[in-house]
Amino acid sequence: MLEGASALPPLDRMLTDAVNCTGWPQSRVYLEAQKWITTTADVLQSGHVHIGSCVPYNKTLSGTQTFDVLVQLHNAPTSRIDEIHIITNDGTNGAAVIMSKYVFATPFVCPAVNANRGNLCKTAVRMTVATALNPYDGLTTLKFKAVENYTAGYVPPTNEAFTLFLASLNARVVLKNSKPKNPYVPKRNGGRAFVKEVWEYTAVYFEGDFPLTARKGNWTTDLVVSETERGNVTATFVSVDPNFHNVDSEGMVQPLLGTQQQAFAGPIRKQILVNTTALSNGYHKLFMRADSFFAPGVLSNSTQFGTAANPFGGGTLSGALLVGFLVQNP
Repeated sequence: MLEGASALPPLDRMLTDAVNCTGWPQSRVYLEAQKWITTTADVLQSGHVHIGSCVPYNKTLSGTQTFDVLVQLHNAPTSRIDEIHIITNDGTNGAAVIMSKYVFATPFVCPAVNANRGNLCKTAVRMTVATALNPYDGLTTLKFKAVENYTAGYVPPTNEAFTLFLASLNARVVLKNSKPKNPYVPKRNGGRAFVKEVWEYTAVYFEGDFPLTARKGNWTTDLVVSETERGNVTATFVSVDPNFHNVDSEGMVQPLLGTQQQAFAGPIRKQILVNTTALSNGYHKLFMRADSFFAPGVLSNSTQFGTAANPFGGGTLSGALLVGFLVQNP
């Protein structure tokens, strides 16, 4: 069923109140994947790519559906976003089926303001998804991907720690278009950060359900997992309502780490407890980030990166998942 455009929330709400997912034809939850690349010792000085949307998690979708997608760049003056893809996998969990593609007429970029202030730039686009393009019905993973490249004219150093690729948001939905049943059952939702060199992803997943209804009292999430492909998760950080883009009155970046902070040495596979009574009623954000540190030097995975004369630069690749939730305590 094609939704009427007049019945949809205004697109510009994504720029000011993205976690508010009211007004859609079905219940939705705001989900956001973030890719952080850090080439210094301080992970808070990293460059970020964000992609988020109000997603009808576990809802049945047919025909053409609409999604408003928020893309953000922070402290990433050499990055550009060329395209946004919304895809699913086929029944073998193999070939990607592109359900919708948005190509920026002019690449989305975010120039630096000055040496002390990492600029934050946002844009929101409305995309229509033809769900019948998938050859199967049933449970599948809807994936939102921000395809990233370097800005025109920028040539990265030969020992660049990580070459740019994409941030990816995964969420389960159910398709119903009179097609054969999908034999592959996805188990995870989450946010992943990909880079080409070292070919690698670092990710945070939910192995369970997202909060489509209001929370109260002590909320214990379903299982949260942080992992990486070839390296090691060296740290995991969880908090409520952080603002890593905060700029003080003098124009200096002063990240706010949020409340109810939990820091873990290495990966996690656990439920997270959130005390909603310490929060105001209204919308909030649960933030979870996995860090994967690569030391400088010569690395060998599927291929070798760096030489003794020109070693790999090293750094931290982080994948983050942000989940919007509504608090309604008495």
